[in-house]
Amino acid sequence: MFDRLKKALRIPVKLGLIVALLLVPLGLLIYDFSVASSADIGFAEKEIRGVEYLAPVRRLLQHVAQHRDLSVLVLSGDAAEEASRKARELEVEADLKALAAVDGRLGATLGTAGLVKSLTAGWQGTRDHVTLRGLDAPGSFAEHTELLAQLSELIRRVGDSSNLILDPDLDTYYLMEAAVVSLPQTGEALGQLRGVGAGVARRGTATVQERAQLGQLAEVARQQVRSMQRGFGVAVGANPSLAPAVGPPLKEMFSGVDAFLSLTDRQLVNAEESVRIQPASYLTAGTVAVDRLFGLYDRSLDRLRALLEARVARLAAQRNGRLLLSGLLTLAGLLGTFLIIRGINSQVRAIDTTLHQIGIGNLGARARVLTADELGTTAQVLNSMLDNVRGLMQSQEERDHIQAAIMKLLNEVSTVAEGDLRAEAEVGADITGAIADSFNYMLGELRQIIDRVKDTSTEVSAAAGGVRATTEHLAAGSADQAAEIDQTASLMEQMAVAIRHASEQALSAAGVADQALARARQGTESVTRTIEGMTAIRTQVQETARRIKRLGESSQEIGEIVQVIGDIADRTSILALNATIQAASAGESGRGFMVVAEEVERLAQRAAASSKSIGSLVKTIQTETNEAVAAMEGTTREVVGGSGLALAAGRSLQEIEDVSVQLADLIRSISESTSQQARGSQDVAQTMERLSGLTTGTAAATREAARSIQNLALLTDRLRESTERFKLPDRAA
Repeated sequence: MFDRLKKALRIPVKLGLIVALLLVPLGLLIYDFSVASSADIGFAEKEIRGVEYLAPVRRLLQHVAQHRDLSVLVLSGDAAEEASRKARELEVEADLKALAAVDGRLGATLGTAGLVKSLTAGWQGTRDHVTLRGLDAPGSFAEHTELLAQLSELIRRVGDSSNLILDPDLDTYYLMEAAVVSLPQTGEALGQLRGVGAGVARRGTATVQERAQLGQLAEVARQQVRSMQRGFGVAVGANPSLAPAVGPPLKEMFSGVDAFLSLTDRQLVNAEESVRIQPASYLTAGTVAVDRLFGLYDRSLDRLRALLEARVARLAAQRNGRLLLSGLLTLAGLLGTFLIIRGINSQVRAIDTTLHQIGIGNLGARARVLTADELGTTAQVLNSMLDNVRGLMQSQEERDHIQAAIMKLLNEVSTVAEGDLRAEAEVGADITGAIADSFNYMLGELRQIIDRVKDTSTEVSAAAGGVRATTEHLAAGSADQAAEIDQTASLMEQMAVAIRHASEQALSAAGVADQALARARQGTESVTRTIEGMTAIRTQVQETARRIKRLGESSQEIGEIVQVIGDIADRTSILALNATIQAASAGESGRGFMVVAEEVERLAQRAAASSKSIGSLVKTIQTETNEAVAAMEGTTREVVGGSGLALAAGRSLQEIEDVSVQLADLIRSISESTSQQARGSQDVAQTMERLSGLTTGTAAATREAARSIQNLALLTDRLRESTERFKLPDRAA
């Protein structure tokens, strides 16, 4: 089976498998990137759905507030105000239909269907009460205020469920915060201030409780405006392109609200005499402030949606561009791989075909050179080899002719084997002519060599004695060298022990590097958990800010209750005064009733004093609540900054982890190198030991050589005797 698999895995199949294995991790990387990009795009698209949902809610918020004011004023019977109220009712009905249409598309995703149904039912009840029953001003005002509170809750629900409160960018985050929290609350405070102030202006008088309530509402509106200014300042600082869009409406809103609040302080809250401002003038100033506020609301929603759509388009373009680039690079890689594989296969097939032709006897076959790589060089070398082989091959007739010439040459030079160096070979024109000429030249040289050997033998015999003495001296030096090598071998053994110790320390350092890498990874995980904790803290801080703001709203309701208690105390005081007058007119029979009336008068005075204290306490709570809201906003910004620092720390720890990985790899490499050096030093020590043995053997061999040289002298004599049998031509005189 293994053999069949090897036959099946030819070169094209192997190259294809390599390409497939390379494409698998590339595909996984592209898939992970696509999933992450799609998640970011989905996050921003959900925010866009939240902004789309807020548009009809914002119109409904404005029109319900206007209907509340007109419903309070229309009780006076003014026909023009009644017509305006009915027009506002039609607008609210249209806004509810638009909200129902948007909720039908997005309510299931955002979880707002129940709130919309409750809001619709509440509006129908409020409208019927105002139209049919003719409620008094406080009752109508309270019902509308409850309806506006439901709208604020709907806005908060949309912000929570559409990712708006989790937006990662400073510019869009603060635009979202203004649209979801600050602008609706400021609009509600201005609406209540406008409604209460218009009622006071219509009556021409203001009680102490009404002045306190107006001052409290004005202070809440100022705090909200300051908070919005800070938020928009941060947004513009993060994205300067927002300045042309939100800067002018922000300034207009601030000037309109400031003028309205100044008018309230001057004409209503701090007026020493009766209220002289006309209700229409006060309503006009309040309407301008609220309209400018909602104008900023519309501009903020538009810019928020534009920024979110731009983010979605940018993320989609980045995702599509990178996917397109990855696809093009993949196609280019596949195309290049295909061309390379085709070139390799073509050259391999050309070589294989040539070898097959040679195998069947076609020695004229040559391989085509198709590439300039190693396979092309192999084809060139194969062709050169075939040319050389063909040049070396001969025919049968040529071989016979050469064999005859060789036999003739052998017969001519056979006497040389008997020691007769006087013979010479005949030099002809055939192939052995050059060999014969070379043989004659060799005989001439051999004659000279034999002649010189005879002369040299005598000299060698004389020199052998001197060489023997030198060899004996060399043997003594070899013994000293053997002793030095033994000492060097001992030092090399000590060095091998030191290197082994260094290798063990390198292994320990590798273990420490692995521990450092593990600690770096634990630090990365800790920073990741810290980032998650910072995100949770940010969410909790925002929820705490919303609860504190709701506490401020509850304190406003307490102020209204305190006002009612004050009214009851005033009426009780008047009732006690009337009872005292009646008791006085009754004479002795009414004296006991007069005591009761005086006690009621004292209780009324205590109730009035307590209501004033509660009013002051509520105002202090509202002031501290506003300061707490401002502090929570600062905390939110610090948490956002802390999240950025935690992310930076995570990236730094990731870099430390990468460096730790490199350090661990380097220490492992050093450990392996040290281990190799330890093994090499052991080999060197063993080699020195063998060298010491060889040196000792050399000394013995040198002494043996001295004896051999003595024998050489004897052999030289014998060599001279042996050369005597060669017959040389007579030397020239």
